Amino acid sequence: TGTDEVRVFVALRKFGSSTGMVAEIGASSLTGTGRFYLAAPEDGSEHYSALSRGTAEAVLTLRASTSAAWLAAPHSALLRMHSRISSNITSLLLSGTQYAQATGTQGGGNYANETINIGARNAASPSLFFAGRIASLAIIGGPMTAEQIAVAEALCGADLTFSP
Repeated sequence: TGTDEVRVFVALRKFGSSTGMVAEIGASSLTGTGRFYLAAPEDGSEHYSALSRGTAEAVLTLRASTSAAWLAAPHSALLRMHSRISSNITSLLLSGTQYAQATGTQGGGNYANETINIGARNAASPSLFFAGRIASLAIIGGPMTAEQIAVAEALCGADLTFSP
């Protein structure tokens, strides 16, 4: 990607509690350097989660809530993930409200120049399929102004209506 900063904006509706990847860079963000993912849900719970890693072995994983009953599927959400490797920060926002933030060393480097997989992990055999609908998705590498962030969030949020 040539940058150490990424934002993912997505309007989605999840239908189940099996771990599903919304967006992930590379075959698996659990190995290699310069990786990120956004999962909905994560670890078979109702949580939304994000992960980011640079060259360091430390992996930042965060959850949107400690009590997830109100996130139970079916659940519609406007999510924004923001991560910057050099600042050691990854945050997850739900409908514009910061829900979780993780700090800790991610090392250095940029996000990998690899395929961004949408709706599943693309390892040797595809897995972790997202059970739901993605109405809109934007993945932006590099810095953004507050105005650009507001526009991206508004455009994705406009698609947050789903028919059953």
